Amino acid sequence: MLKLYNKFPRQVCIGGSRRTVQNMKEQLKMVNRYLKGYKRIFVSLYNYTPDSKDEVQIDKLFFDFDSKQSCLQDVQAMHHWLKKSDCKHIMFFSGGGFHAYVITKNFGKIEKDEGALKNCLRNSQEHIIIQSGLEIGKNVDSHIIGDIARVATMPETWNVKRRRYCICVSEKDLDKGYDYIREKAVHKRFKYFWYGEKLFDVEEFNKDVLKDISVIGLTGSEVKIITADSLLDNYPKCIQRILVSQHAGWRGRFLAIIYFREKGYTKRQTYDVLEKYLDKKELHHCVKDEKQLDYLYLPTSKNNVYFPRCSVIKGEGKCPIKGNCGRGEKELYK
Repeated sequence: MLKLYNKFPRQVCIGGSRRTVQNMKEQLKMVNRYLKGYKRIFVSLYNYTPDSKDEVQIDKLFFDFDSKQSCLQDVQAMHHWLKKSDCKHIMFFSGGGFHAYVITKNFGKIEKDEGALKNCLRNSQEHIIIQSGLEIGKNVDSHIIGDIARVATMPETWNVKRRRYCICVSEKDLDKGYDYIREKAVHKRFKYFWYGEKLFDVEEFNKDVLKDISVIGLTGSEVKIITADSLLDNYPKCIQRILVSQHAGWRGRFLAIIYFREKGYTKRQTYDVLEKYLDKKELHHCVKDEKQLDYLYLPTSKNNVYFPRCSVIKGEGKCPIKGNCGRGEKELYK
């Protein structure tokens, strides 16, 4: 499975802390150090680092199925469409849900620009999800869409929370059911099941998302929350959406923290904002498990990680209005 993670530099995330590795030797050394199961091991899906985000190669498409009620049926639905289309793909049981990887081609033809890369990734993922008869957010985790910085559980490593290994699964495994697969994951497997021969052409989805994206506006309840809160009303629309959403997710929290940090908020002040709007479970996960707040307030992050331009936010579907309000750029890039 090393060929899924063979482009460098990339990041390895252990215990919420991201570290950059420059080659396979460094990656394996770090992964092997924690294989005993004391900490969960994640690896960046793409050759992404804060310093090389414009050089990302979208050599695969990632899908995360984490619905407790339907994750098995959801990954089966995508598998059936991919198999029918002869798209090369592989599936894993993550310990709780399922992951699918679709191998791509022509990713070297995508413009080397963070916004363009995210737009292409988003368009490609949405196409496969829609063609599989699935919905973003309902059947497939919405937070993986267009996220070039995403990390995923390294295959054959231990899911500490679920007490299961991340193992590759076959079509026959899926037919035998969730409980069968879960029991299989008590042990490592080291068997890999590939399906399809054709590589998915991402060049076809290298579109201008600002023109093609369908804007998802704020709901009535979200509007009521914002208009009743004078503090919220002072933030750009994208930050409003993130803070009032039921689940901000890793990317949403990342953007919010960067925004407030760039606005001059202290780490404590940013924590107070997160505490006010995030639910307790997500706040704990953000601050204690992932240590996002600590990481993004480090001097190294302050010098290398910045709030993205409006075109990027728009491309990720986090802006609830047509066009650009431009507030984030006006406030942060004077």
